[in-house]
Amino acid sequence: MTLKNSRNLKMVFISINTLLLIFSIGALLYLLCRALGGVCYGFLLLISLFIIFISNTTMQSKLLLTLIIFLIPFGGFAILIWAYLSHNKNCKSSIKVPLWVDYRAFLQKESTFYFDNGKSFFDDLIKEISCAKESVYIFSYIISIGKASQILMCKLFELIDRGMSLNIAVDYYGSGDILKDEGFLALKKRGANIIVKNKPFAFLLLKDNLRTHAKVFIVDKKICYLSSANIDDKSLYEDKNCAVKLVGQNYLNAFYPLWDKPLMAVKDGLTNLPLLAPNKANVEEIFINFINKSKKSVKIVTPYLSVSQNLFTEIKRCVLRGVKVTIIIPALNKSKLDKLSCHFGKKLNRYGVEVFLYDKQFLHSKFLILDDVFAIFGSANFDMRSGRYATESLLLSADNGLIAPLLKDFEHIKSQCAPIQNYKVKESRVVESLFNLFAPLI
Repeated sequence: MTLKNSRNLKMVFISINTLLLIFSIGALLYLLCRALGGVCYGFLLLISLFIIFISNTTMQSKLLLTLIIFLIPFGGFAILIWAYLSHNKNCKSSIKVPLWVDYRAFLQKESTFYFDNGKSFFDDLIKEISCAKESVYIFSYIISIGKASQILMCKLFELIDRGMSLNIAVDYYGSGDILKDEGFLALKKRGANIIVKNKPFAFLLLKDNLRTHAKVFIVDKKICYLSSANIDDKSLYEDKNCAVKLVGQNYLNAFYPLWDKPLMAVKDGLTNLPLLAPNKANVEEIFINFINKSKKSVKIVTPYLSVSQNLFTEIKRCVLRGVKVTIIIPALNKSKLDKLSCHFGKKLNRYGVEVFLYDKQFLHSKFLILDDVFAIFGSANFDMRSGRYATESLLLSADNGLIAPLLKDFEHIKSQCAPIQNYKVKESRVVESLFNLFAPLI
């Protein structure tokens, strides 16, 4: 090999390794290995190794260069761990998740109202905002431009004109478009306190997965809505969603971190315990803890289903000790998320879990009912992103004012479902392995 050819190879090698480093950070730090990033990373890795071994260098140099290439990703993992720990530290609130409390010991002190569709929830929210006497706090993962946001904006302008306090927080990943809307920008000019979570370039800290996925609306501190629906026309008027309205306590205390406010304590002994997760435990740990307490039944409604090995094992234990586990997910269509849910649904079904698919409309409701006496309700999906990474708004409840309509809604949804056994999906072992591998990233 001539000197000129050797230099050319070195330049190619340096160029490819520069790209390799970029894709390493992209795939391992930003978690883009689920798509093109992972493919390009592997492809460039193979080319780089090929160039190393055909180059005119000693075997010792080749081995050293190979070692360097394989050590590059560990830097990305170190940053990943640091970002995750930093995110959890910043998200913690003063509310202790009562993992040690028997859910049957909750006391009734509040009024609870349940909405089985997005429209009725939104109409009631607008009515309460119109009557607000002090303040309105809004956090919605998605606020999109459309009919619903226009209705909301009109009421919020009226609110500001009446001298009320308005605080809005959104997640940039979910609501990037509304932040450029003239009406939304005018709210800020008129005195609204607007906070953007996970701003641009936050991907450097993995915010693609560490999203603030909550949906919380608080009027005069003592009226609180927790919803599965976003402020979005499709979510409110087309999809199957639900919401809970709580009246009686100072619910703002539980969700202050969403609006970057000082943390406050929440009274003990409530029928309904609102909280943000992750806190002392993440969503997955809360699910595992309460599923472990179940004696008779576990009923789950979720738009997205992907369970970790720990949660999968806990569900299997449930079935083995005679607990009836039923899960309802959206019917299979072209969405990769529906295919992923179907994959995990079939996997759980093999171990005795009843899995049903709902195809009347897109199912976006999210709740879990234990033994027909306790519920976990809120923004969290029954998947790994919500379970481990995202910040979610939850309600732990033993209030019959919520449990009874939740059970009714569950049975109504189930009556329009078909068993997952009716859906035949050809899935090779390779595809199954890929689903298991990339589930935490989707």
